[in-house]
Amino acid sequence: MHWTPKHWIVLGGLVGAIGLQLASITTWGEACRPAFVAGVLLQVATVLRAIYTDAPAPPDAPPKLPLILLAVALTGMLGCASGGPRHVAVVSVSSAHAVLATVQDTEALLVCGTASAPPACVPVEAHKANAATLAQAFDLDAAAASQVRQWPAGQAYPPVVVSLLAQIHALVDQVLARIPESPQRQTLVAAVGGAQ
Repeated sequence: MHWTPKHWIVLGGLVGAIGLQLASITTWGEACRPAFVAGVLLQVATVLRAIYTDAPAPPDAPPKLPLILLAVALTGMLGCASGGPRHVAVVSVSSAHAVLATVQDTEALLVCGTASAPPACVPVEAHKANAATLAQAFDLDAAAASQVRQWPAGQAYPPVVVSLLAQIHALVDQVLARIPESPQRQTLVAAVGGAQ
């Protein structure tokens, strides 16, 4: 397999997301909890899927549950079993950040005039709109991370974090809608679970 810039970008997103996840633990014992392990496995699976997915999904394929919401649901179930709702929130926000970074980096490679742009490239005006949309999404991501940091111990999962993650997902779908159809777009959509 020949590694392209996409592969390195996705791998960098994984390292960053796992770094954020490790920064959330206070003792190494927390790294053995099911929610932590599931979060790392989900991130690794997302990266492997992004690296090895080249073919677009068939038109009759069922819609995918966006990875941001899947991360919340999956780690939420595991977090309840392990007693770590705060960790669940950290994993969810870390996953959202990794998705945003992947979308931002991949979209930049598809802009018309860049060496890596496909024939159906992203027009410069659409790229500017995408940059503004992604700036909003990263602001929401920072707000979600701030909410998790301020979350008092022993409290229920903050509904505002779920709302912020849903808003991030909607902004990611706006960016994906402005990327013309291409194999690179299909790979990106498969990697982040966005709108088709």
